[in-house]
Amino acid sequence: MSALPQRTEILIKDLPFQEKYRLSHTQTDLMAYLVNLTHWAINIDGYFVIATSKIRSDLPAMGQKTIEASLKVLKDLGLISCKIVEVTQWRGSPKLRGVKLSQKGKEYNAKLVLPSRDKEVKKLKAQIKELQAMVEKLSMVESEDVPPKEETTKAQPSLPQMPPKEAINQFVIEVKKYFGVSSQPICNAVPKWHKETTFYINSYNKLSVITPQKEYKQLKNPSEIKYFWEWLFNNPNRIGKIIS
Repeated sequence: MSALPQRTEILIKDLPFQEKYRLSHTQTDLMAYLVNLTHWAINIDGYFVIATSKIRSDLPAMGQKTIEASLKVLKDLGLISCKIVEVTQWRGSPKLRGVKLSQKGKEYNAKLVLPSRDKEVKKLKAQIKELQAMVEKLSMVESEDVPPKEETTKAQPSLPQMPPKEAINQFVIEVKKYFGVSSQPICNAVPKWHKETTFYINSYNKLSVITPQKEYKQLKNPSEIKYFWEWLFNNPNRIGKIIS
């Protein structure tokens, strides 16, 4: 039996995994919790001991029926397996539920395994700075290509000049490359959407949103997608920032 990778000791929502198996918000939270049992739960023949009462204590938003129903969904999908194990280390040798991740279950958060607590966070911040610097350079090149207006021409109000299509396309490729791998949110509070709407790149490398109701949707309207990328290009300081 191969050892599980060392993961962070906090619950991280794996959005591509959630979308792949069509898990609900609650089921995904429980999956994240079970993945982290490897850090502290007793291991008996590959099964990690966890009582329903312990889950309710750690995840108070979940009721007993919700926990049991979510466990059944995860088992039916083949993400985990469960069996009753005897905990001889404890007084009375009680028999409790043991949980083991299947090979499919081990995919959860596998791309977000961190060699150190903050290495990936620092890496992502550095990449965001690179993206912002790239946008500034592209904007400078664009301004140099625009011929100066004649001083005798009366200034007329006009819409901001849109960046070249090639610059936008390159920008989109870079953002998808960084945020598609990390599964981290790109930003929120984008005009034309609710402030709580969060943007991210899904497992199909497509622009998607998490609505205020916690629904996960891939954007399909070309005008909405075009608007978002042009807005983000013109607001590089918002890349990787979530406004509360």
